[in-house]
Amino acid sequence: MKTIIETLAVPATPEAEVQVTNYGCDECEFTARRKDDVLKHVAQAHAVRDRITSGEAEALRFNTEDDARGWMSIQSSDRDRMDWQGPGWYVPKEYSEPCGHGCCRKWVYELVPLGTYLSEIQEEGRDKLRTFFRFRKLVAEREAAHVQAG
Repeated sequence: MKTIIETLAVPATPEAEVQVTNYGCDECEFTARRKDDVLKHVAQAHAVRDRITSGEAEALRFNTEDDARGWMSIQSSDRDRMDWQGPGWYVPKEYSEPCGHGCCRKWVYELVPLGTYLSEIQEEGRDKLRTFFRFRKLVAEREAAHVQAG
């Protein structure tokens, strides 16, 4: 983040001057008087370097942990989690979980490395296939029993 200090003349009193500090984005010409505004701008405009969408899932590319944390900071949730494993692709996941006291639920926003996410959906797919083949076998057995009895 750039720090820009300007000395400005005060219009009502020409001999008076005031110093104004602005902050600027390192990647574009955006400037603001507050650091937080520049950090928010960076999170919104520059943190995500690339994105891929497949079905309902989206993968985001981050180059630095600070970029990922900045992007997470502008998402709306009660809890943020991130498993940073270096520059690369991450999948945002949203879900709720019980609070620490068990009296309510908290909204969680999590960034998961793409490899971890793919492993999770591969396992879910295996579970669904196992269920599919079990049902198919059980239905075939029951139908055969009905035909014999029938």
